[in-house]
Amino acid sequence: MNLTRCFLCALALLPAPVVFGQKQQQPRMPGAAPALAAATDCFATFTSGAGAQAFTFCVTQNGNVLRFESPAGVEHIRNGVFLEGYSICDHTLGRSYFDLAEYVPNGEFGAPTIVQPNGPNTLPLTITRTTWDSIYTLKQTFGRNGTDRSVTVTMSVTNNDITFVAPRTISVWRAVDWDMNGSFLNWGGSTLDSAFAWNNVVANSLPGSGGIVTTLSPTIPHTAGITSFGVGDPGCPDFGDVGRPRVDDVVAWVGHHFNVTGKNQTKTSTVRISMF
Repeated sequence: MNLTRCFLCALALLPAPVVFGQKQQQPRMPGAAPALAAATDCFATFTSGAGAQAFTFCVTQNGNVLRFESPAGVEHIRNGVFLEGYSICDHTLGRSYFDLAEYVPNGEFGAPTIVQPNGPNTLPLTITRTTWDSIYTLKQTFGRNGTDRSVTVTMSVTNNDITFVAPRTISVWRAVDWDMNGSFLNWGGSTLDSAFAWNNVVANSLPGSGGIVTTLSPTIPHTAGITSFGVGDPGCPDFGDVGRPRVDDVVAWVGHHFNVTGKNQTKTSTVRISMF
């Protein structure tokens, strides 16, 4: 069975609240922003550079990248409904586990275990969470490069299932709702390895900034694409790429696909989230 067919099967088994299309992007009114839930609070914040190369991002206690600011004062993720996060999709069992911050918070994962040996707002930073049924453990390790304004996230998934008897097909996803320069409408597109959103500096009055999520594990089977905010399924992304550059409220995603063949087996992939 091909991956697209597997995704469609898994989608049918997902709970209704998981499905895109239930929310619309809305700007926050000045002075009226509600207190943030723990799922969207910045747990660790990292700042580097100055001027045009100033770069600040933050990571929540659950491992979501929910601030992406460059240059200073220009935000590209923390606008409207905050959506950045990860999911594990088990195509064999028909289960999905996800945390997409404010959009679908804390879905199907337990409390995080955080390792930050050098103290607050420092790297290395590792956040580990186990699914509600204890089948999988996800360890996220974060890194950064201030020069190219990028965040790397290495995601390692371990099969804990003591009842495991046969191979399973799983996918590990990263999704980013880019709102470049604070605007919900950006150009969007994808390649085999990356998905991205940008503002064309000639076509509108916004600065010409771009954001991209790309695989750093190209030898692992993977998929990259974009979709519109509010369309498709974020828990187990079976949505197809819109297929062409277009102006939209762009959600960019990259998934890596694995065959799990044994108990206690770990599968690892890395993505980079960056400006371009």
